[in-house]
Amino acid sequence: MPENLRPESSEWASMAPVEGFSCVRYGTDTIEYQAQIGDAIYVVENELYWQGWTARVFNESGSLLHILYPEDVKGFRAWRLPAGRYRLVATYHTPHWNWGVAVSAVGMMLWAGLTVSANIESLRFRLRDRRNFREGKPA
Repeated sequence: MPENLRPESSEWASMAPVEGFSCVRYGTDTIEYQAQIGDAIYVVENELYWQGWTARVFNESGSLLHILYPEDVKGFRAWRLPAGRYRLVATYHTPHWNWGVAVSAVGMMLWAGLTVSANIESLRFRLRDRRNFREGKPA
């Protein structure tokens, strides 16, 4: 790699307005960053953009400053971050979760109702056949 393109070269360092941005905790539905940023910037994560992500910006005392929503940058998740020193907590909540639960519950109730109905009908036929057999009637 050419010397002037190395990340530690002074030219690259002077272009970067970020004083510090690091991942503190990474989970499947929660990511926490610590930020100390000189100017407002975009941070693009190496994660696919998907609806349901939000980020909360907390100051050093833990007070909520902003709620951020990601942007789609060529399929990747990007955050427009304000300048300052803060903690950023990004969380994922499945979109339309309540609708999914409701549709699943209705489907399970229909399945249970049809299963009980079919079993009751089957029991009636068996009881009728048993009664006809005892009475000597043809099936």
